[in-house]
Amino acid sequence: MQWRQNRLKTINQILALMVMCGLFFNITRTTPGFAAKTLKALKVLLDDIDKPQWRIGYNFTHDCPPAVRQQEDELKESITAALQAWLQPLRQRYPNRQFTDDFLLVKLPDVAKCLDDHRALEGLDLRVTADCGGEGGSFATLAVGNTAPEICMRERDMDVDQLFVRILMHELGHALGLSDTYVRGELVSTGGLAFTMGKQPHSVMSSSFLPAIKSPFDLGKDDEYGLIWLYKYLHEDHPADDCFFLDYIRSERDGRCHHRYPLIFEAKHGISDTVTMILGGDPNVKLNARDSQGMTALHHAVRRTDSKMVKALLAQRDIKVNLLDQHRRTPAQLARVLRQVHLAKWIEEHPTAKHLPIPWSVAPAHSLTTTWGALKRAR
Repeated sequence: MQWRQNRLKTINQILALMVMCGLFFNITRTTPGFAAKTLKALKVLLDDIDKPQWRIGYNFTHDCPPAVRQQEDELKESITAALQAWLQPLRQRYPNRQFTDDFLLVKLPDVAKCLDDHRALEGLDLRVTADCGGEGGSFATLAVGNTAPEICMRERDMDVDQLFVRILMHELGHALGLSDTYVRGELVSTGGLAFTMGKQPHSVMSSSFLPAIKSPFDLGKDDEYGLIWLYKYLHEDHPADDCFFLDYIRSERDGRCHHRYPLIFEAKHGISDTVTMILGGDPNVKLNARDSQGMTALHHAVRRTDSKMVKALLAQRDIKVNLLDQHRRTPAQLARVLRQVHLAKWIEEHPTAKHLPIPWSVAPAHSLTTTWGALKRAR
């Protein structure tokens, strides 16, 4: 988006807006990073995913200046593109199913403020209001009865170019039925950052996301998994307490599905800064854990050819560099396969590289064992 006013905001203001967006959404239907906190009485956009067309109303508040109103076409295009981005994971997973692919944008009369005139919601699947006078950040609300989910986009959020699209994506996630992830709180660490709930800081639904992305329409893996899980729950009667995806486990503490090994998750997706944060800030980190493919965080750092991440992991006192993945390769051997000779040499120079590789069997992450242990049980 090329919004014209107030572009020269400070970085602190931008970060503040990013944190504020979504804090007003207090009713939890379910979460990416999944969960079972569901309220069937609420209507979400994903309930009507089989409709041939979504009718989407948009409008402005009375006090919106001409400079904002001139961007009406860009607003409509952004809404359509954001919805297509959100529905793409479902189209890929279910190529033979028909999902909503027609978005009719209808301009509604101006209102005094967001959430005014609920009669205008009749016959709509979603309403988006550009609010040029309200306080606070953008937010979304779900629907009860015959009304529709609503999104309130504050003018201040519309002034920061691509950040506007990112915030719109976030609020559309709420309208679909998803909740915030990566929420700060007093939680017991399960091997990831002790102060997080959901382990993907670069996801769209993160309450403290950073726009370090190639495109403002990109989704994180937790976003995609959360959407697919919610679809399965709403339309396939998937059990609310079943996380479905490999390497995710349901927490009895908060009912959400977290990645079993957050360090591996961040390494796998190439998020070096968060890997460093976890290594430096979480005493319970499972440094040598292996995922369902048998790969450690070091394996994933090598596969990403991320020198910074590899160095950070090798600097950890308890790191084991000889663990084998499902193809029976150590991280150093994987580095040589990828022709990353410098990474292989760094790993081979590590003190634990002098020990023989541990011959892990190929087994699910929750029941990994040594080959010798498997042989003993087979007797």
